[in-house]
Amino acid sequence: MSKLSLQGRTWLAESTRWLLDPARLQEAPDRYLLNLMAYLNGFGLDLAGGSIILQTMHPQLEMMIQRWRPRGVDEVEVGELRTLMGRGRVADDAGLVELYFLRHGHTDEAVYRQSPFYHAQQAGEASRWKLSEHRVNPRFPIFTDLLARGETDYLVTPLPLPKPYRAALSLSTRHADGFPEDMLVFIEQLLAPLRLSLAHKVERITLSEVLSAYLSRSPAQEVAQGNVRLGRLRSLDAIVGFADLRGFTMLSQTLPGEVLVNTMNQFFAAIEKVVRRGGGEVLKFMGDGAVFVFPCEPENETEVADRAVEAMAGLGSRLQEKQAAEGVTSLRFAAALHRGQVRYGNVGAPDRLDFTIIGADVSKTARLEEVAARHERELVLSAELARLVQRPVTSLGHHTLKGFKEPHEVFVPA
Repeated sequence: MSKLSLQGRTWLAESTRWLLDPARLQEAPDRYLLNLMAYLNGFGLDLAGGSIILQTMHPQLEMMIQRWRPRGVDEVEVGELRTLMGRGRVADDAGLVELYFLRHGHTDEAVYRQSPFYHAQQAGEASRWKLSEHRVNPRFPIFTDLLARGETDYLVTPLPLPKPYRAALSLSTRHADGFPEDMLVFIEQLLAPLRLSLAHKVERITLSEVLSAYLSRSPAQEVAQGNVRLGRLRSLDAIVGFADLRGFTMLSQTLPGEVLVNTMNQFFAAIEKVVRRGGGEVLKFMGDGAVFVFPCEPENETEVADRAVEAMAGLGSRLQEKQAAEGVTSLRFAAALHRGQVRYGNVGAPDRLDFTIIGADVSKTARLEEVAARHERELVLSAELARLVQRPVTSLGHHTLKGFKEPHEVFVPA
């Protein structure tokens, strides 16, 4: 610890500059704890473990957890997590960080309620435990695992952030006598710049994730990178898709409000899943329907066309699975796919923008979906798309599309 003691205020000033450096603030949020632990251990803290929890504002994601450990040390399993959405990992030469993404409801799970983090959030202040005192009847289940890793002292502290965000940090050591007092002093002094740095990360995460939830991933990235001017559009080659619930007016008159909303949400969730699996992106939910694209280029349009048709051909079976598993009202739908070129970007009014696609090929796809509905077909294809796909297709004849002079041949996948 002499290295820290000798540097005193110089160490704190340097650490503050490091935490708030513009380049540091712009780095990927999932590397935040990894880089922080490497930096602190580089100053001689010799930390054995560390975690950060972040509660964010997101329609699906309630909490993100980052857990750091040195290389060669096994991860402490977190127990049953019914709310786990996914996991990830980042690493450097000195350590690894396990990333956990948790749905809403995690703060009600036993694994969280029985954690030091929950205790610290409820207490509203830092707490510290000498782990040697918890070999019998440990205060929290995780202490047994930390003791098995040779850790001796555990500190957890809330990191107050602007509402509705919440965060907390834990650190542990293997020093025989626990955290030395000068180490605790430096950690306490570091909390203020750490909160500022973390608040910036949380806002970046929230901006990215909330924009993605409302705009979808690609438009969110465009907006976050500054594409916000009215009328700024670009050309996009794509397989364009429309899908619509059939009989929605009747459903809206016969189903209770909550059941109707749940039915629509199940339909939209099924569309989003099959489109994403096919490499596409849902751009918009409109009323009881959705607009989506599978971007392509001339050199890969056949491959993308096959993926798009395969994805949408699986929508019916996806809905049937939902109906069987969750008792959702039986749904009928109509969908259309067309290979075309669209204009992609900001349209609307000066104070109310929409990031969407426009153009004749968008209108044509919408009219093709009407043909599918009239002929009670779940999926129809334009002639431009049908000639690209490898799976067999059958002509449904030529049809007049509203707003178009000439009849258009329509196909259905076999």
